[in-house]
Amino acid sequence: MDSGSHAATTREDWWYPNFVGEMCPGLPDWQALNAYADKFATPDSSGRGVFLAGRKNWPQHHTEKIEALGLNFTMMHAASADALWAAIGTAEKHGRAIVLQNWTPNFIEAVNPGKFIEFPVHDYGAPKNGYLKKAAWSGMQNKWPGAFGILTRISFSNAQIAEMAKLVDVARMLPKEAAKVWLSANEAVWKPWME
Repeated sequence: MDSGSHAATTREDWWYPNFVGEMCPGLPDWQALNAYADKFATPDSSGRGVFLAGRKNWPQHHTEKIEALGLNFTMMHAASADALWAAIGTAEKHGRAIVLQNWTPNFIEAVNPGKFIEFPVHDYGAPKNGYLKKAAWSGMQNKWPGAFGILTRISFSNAQIAEMAKLVDVARMLPKEAAKVWLSANEAVWKPWME
């Protein structure tokens, strides 16, 4: 059963880290992309900017977006999510702009803050501010009303989820260990949920 939504919102689209915004004034407006296509180019992209998408088997409509909006970009695929994140560091090291497929909430927000490209809505831009729902077994409210009440009060923000995920994905803690660290550092956040 629906047990409410988190404060966190969801989104998946073209994204760039903050250092790219400094290199390319005018972003996050999508129309600024063509003005800086050369900054997003790689040696093998024939002068076109590169959009780095996830693995080929991930659902995506990036090529259609590039064509429909007349973007001077080509799409390349990363071998994995880890390859996406590694590409950010490589681009920064070489002073090259990067735009890639990203989603929120995600640990990368706690490591490399950035922004999503703002495309026109409808056919081109992915939905913004999607909800992140909580769900419970339909009998939970009657069998464990206290636990159900806690579940309905729990509400994580994007930044909180990013910090928690960073403990697992970057610091390589086990989830149980990461939970203990986060709980210890955030008593003011979770204690009111327990009342």
